[in-house]
Amino acid sequence: MSTTPQSSRPRYGPGLRRARSLTTRLALLSASIVIVALVLVGVAWLSLTRQAVQSQVQQRHEELAHRVAVQLSNMLGDDPQVYFTGIWGILRAVEVGDEGVIYLVDDQGRMLGYAGFEGLQGQDVSQLPIVAAFLQRTPQDGEFIGVTGEPAIGAWYALDNGWGVVVETPARRALAQMNDLVLILIVSLIASAVGATLLSIGFARRITRPLDDLRQGAIAIGQGDLDHVIQVRTGDEIEDLAHQFNQMAQELKSSQAEIRVHAQELEQRVADRTHDLERRATLLATAADMGRVAASILDPVQLTRQVVDLVGERFDLYYVGLFLVAAGPDGEYAVLDAGTGEPGRLMKEQGHRLLVGGTSMVGMACATGQARIALDVGQERVRFDNPHLPLTRSEIALPLIVGEHILGALDAQSTRPGAFSQEDIAVLQLVADQVAVAVENARIFSHEAGVLEATSPIYRASRRLTTALTTDEVSTAIIDSVAETGADGCVIVEFEFTSAGEPEALLYRGVWRRDRAPQFKPGLRLPISASPFPLDMVETFWTVADTEQDETLPESARQVFENTDARALVNIPLRAAGRTFGQVVVLRNTPGTFPDTDLRLYETLSGQASVALERARLLEETRRRADEETALRTISDRIAQAIDIDAVLYSAVEGLTQALHATGAYMDLGAVPAAEGLSREEP
Repeated sequence: MSTTPQSSRPRYGPGLRRARSLTTRLALLSASIVIVALVLVGVAWLSLTRQAVQSQVQQRHEELAHRVAVQLSNMLGDDPQVYFTGIWGILRAVEVGDEGVIYLVDDQGRMLGYAGFEGLQGQDVSQLPIVAAFLQRTPQDGEFIGVTGEPAIGAWYALDNGWGVVVETPARRALAQMNDLVLILIVSLIASAVGATLLSIGFARRITRPLDDLRQGAIAIGQGDLDHVIQVRTGDEIEDLAHQFNQMAQELKSSQAEIRVHAQELEQRVADRTHDLERRATLLATAADMGRVAASILDPVQLTRQVVDLVGERFDLYYVGLFLVAAGPDGEYAVLDAGTGEPGRLMKEQGHRLLVGGTSMVGMACATGQARIALDVGQERVRFDNPHLPLTRSEIALPLIVGEHILGALDAQSTRPGAFSQEDIAVLQLVADQVAVAVENARIFSHEAGVLEATSPIYRASRRLTTALTTDEVSTAIIDSVAETGADGCVIVEFEFTSAGEPEALLYRGVWRRDRAPQFKPGLRLPISASPFPLDMVETFWTVADTEQDETLPESARQVFENTDARALVNIPLRAAGRTFGQVVVLRNTPGTFPDTDLRLYETLSGQASVALERARLLEETRRRADEETALRTISDRIAQAIDIDAVLYSAVEGLTQALHATGAYMDLGAVPAAEGLSREEP
């Protein structure tokens, strides 16, 4: 077993191997560039030097040819017998150099005189390039094939009589000094290549060493060590990049701290929202209990007593009073029917009443059918200052309405200013609507015995609706109640509204036909334009005895009912908070008027079904929001427990996936500087 301590092992083995590989590549690249550049420069230099040497040789040959031509020209006046002898003597006396030749040609290109080429005397040498250049009187540049049959360098000069002197030297002899230059160039190239390689290695190491430090720092930062500082002092872009990494680490550290703070704030907000939702759930449970109480008590006195006590206890209120508009000549007053505590008992004994439409919140609610709210009673001008309730700081009066009839008002008071939130008001209004229905039912059931039997279906319908907790249960209760009458079908439609409060779609909550399968199915959603009725026609209760004969029925609706064999119908509007949010259409296969007992039940359904549907919708919405808040709380807990950025992101994505019941999710943080170990991507 090795005893080498951990600290003595190479710390960044793979990183150094990569750095050395990069060093090698950079060195080879730099050396290759330098060598190629040197070779190109050497080749260019040799080419220029060769041209310069050729020019010098050619210039010497031109001077020599000129000098010989002058000597020959001076002989033109001598005796012809000694003419050629003199020419040969002059030519043989010329020093051209090693292997150099000089000869004389006439104006036809025939050789006249020679120095070393006796065999060519008198022959035609006009095919030689330099002789052809002489005949054409053009300069001879560069190398050419000479009289000896090998490349040569030379020049010509013309005499006045048309002859020409030609001087040439083999190129290999004229450029012999170039060999020494080539050797010098090769040695220089080798030395330069070695030097360039050494410099390239040093340059590459200077680049790769800070890059490796930068890479190791990026790995440390990517692994969560946000306190790590990359130490690079190069004075160039690499140092700037290291500074950016250090700055990014500090920003990530700050962001992580901010995330923890936001997570704590989110946890607190979720806790607050959860508390609010729990309270709202309690309030809605109170509304449900109120519905059960209202369905089980038919004695009006006992009913109102139970209502005020239950509302006061569950909502933790200072005082709750229930006022009913008096019948007969006293109908201009709202009389206290039940109140909580000692103040309620005293005011009941004193026959406490308030003028409808007078200077009290209860009176105004009974007169207008609108809720009156005072979150600070000191600033409310229309309010009765009751001496029995001196501690009241906020008050709300909610009208009790059944259909279009105002029965009275429910008055709730608290010792705390601003005690009623929007949710409290919505739930209290729902309670008030249920109380109104219960009071109306109690009145109906207290009528003479002859009407009792006729109203028993109303009782059963009321019991079904008050015990239903979901929208599906409410729809079933409506259909069961309609099925007990002489109807052959029933359609329950709820409107969906835009953010501006305009209806935009029809949602079929329930569909029933006695003798056939219904044309539409529950859950069907259609645009509002698909409704066969104008919206103003949906808002009122009306009947049609014969769909084929009734002229008030729109043609679109008539066509729909003819297609479904419906000959008589009843429209039951569903209203809540002063707005029509749906309708129940009762169908019959035979024409004729509906019995009064059935119409009484349908009218009762208009109020009770509206309240039941609104209560069920609010309860389902509360449960859904409670589930969402629970999911958010779970995500918040996971984020708060995360120790690094990756864990935070993964916790958020996983929590959102579970909360939304999605199959997958991803989070895009935008562009991040590319560095190994600093970015992470999952499919």
